[in-house]
Amino acid sequence: MPNADDGWEVAGRGNRNRRRSRTGASQRAHAQAAQSKGLSHRSDFLAGVHALSKTAESKSESSWLSGKIKDLRKEVGKSTMLSNLQSLWESMQKGDGCIEQTIVYGLGSPQKSSAARYQLCLALELHSMVGSTTLEAFDPIFTEVDKDVLEKCGVHVLTNDEGSRKRVKQMTMFYMPHCEAHLCERLLEANWSPTSLAKLVIIGNSFGHYHLLWDCAPFPQGYDRPSRMIGLVVEGAVTQLPLEEMDMAAAAAFNDTSIHTFDLRRLQALPQLFGQ
Repeated sequence: MPNADDGWEVAGRGNRNRRRSRTGASQRAHAQAAQSKGLSHRSDFLAGVHALSKTAESKSESSWLSGKIKDLRKEVGKSTMLSNLQSLWESMQKGDGCIEQTIVYGLGSPQKSSAARYQLCLALELHSMVGSTTLEAFDPIFTEVDKDVLEKCGVHVLTNDEGSRKRVKQMTMFYMPHCEAHLCERLLEANWSPTSLAKLVIIGNSFGHYHLLWDCAPFPQGYDRPSRMIGLVVEGAVTQLPLEEMDMAAAAAFNDTSIHTFDLRRLQALPQLFGQ
């Protein structure tokens, strides 16, 4: 047998042990890799199942909500409230042109709120009643299901949060169910001129009621006085007609709601109101 000086390596016990050690380590590495790959595939599979489940759940929710809106709209359409609203609207028609667009702010989530579902149905009826060209809505709490159903109902969901500071160039109806005073105040501020205000119709909480609240009870710190809203009420520059006889299960969704319009000639006679 050649010796180590001839370039051969003597096969001793240590070499055999090292070869066995390397073989075992390689087998364990392969096993771990296979296990890791298996776990990865399982994770991908479970993620896919979860995604499919969420998609199916979303479709189910959308289908349920669409059906609910369809049924509630029939109820709202037959209500005394809507017929009274129709009469009020006809009595308020002016020669300033028809409503070109209807915008809904602060609706809430129809998926999660019964009141919001009723209010959405009223918005759809208002849009049909006044014959506006477009119907748009924004609320930061809309869910994906809400957005899907709103679009199916013909409502364009706005993506830009203007903070209700929408400037109008055409006759526009704003439906703002139970929006707080500062949101209406921002809308008035964005359109603070006689010609712009005359293009607004606002359906929401009574301006007169807000005026009484601010006069009769101090508001907590952090609330700014809606001075424009109150100024319009004090000067008699806003016409308010309340909705009455709400004969539906969700009457609370419409309590303290009034139609507000603004007469151009009356506004032009109040230059002091606009700092002129």
